[in-house]
Amino acid sequence: MKRIVSVIIIIIGLLSIVLLVSSGDKIRLELAAREPKKIRVTVLNGTTIDGLAARTCEYLKKNECDVLQVGNASTSYEKTVIIDRVDRELGNARRIRHLLRIGEISYEPDQTHIVEVTVILGEDYKLEE
Repeated sequence: MKRIVSVIIIIIGLLSIVLLVSSGDKIRLELAAREPKKIRVTVLNGTTIDGLAARTCEYLKKNECDVLQVGNASTSYEKTVIIDRVDRELGNARRIRHLLRIGEISYEPDQTHIVEVTVILGEDYKLEE
């Protein structure tokens, strides 16, 4: 009888350890999901204001974005456009719009998944630092 009780206690102990380890993994995964990740961004200047994309790039970098490319748009834009390249739910674009406080958002997938968001600055954009 003592032997059976000892085996049951050992089994309960082992199950407790397994539950603690699996709970720890779930907690780590949940915390990792909550950490803001750097969004990979391209910033294009669609205005006549020289250096606007470069200044916006610095602002976005200070706000946890990974700006991969800065340049000029091929045409001028009246309104700022933020294009989410990977998230149909527009989560990345919404986060960038929140930082810039302006922008019309849309989804246009990019199969390479290198850039997550393209920002085209329009004449309506004023950089507030």
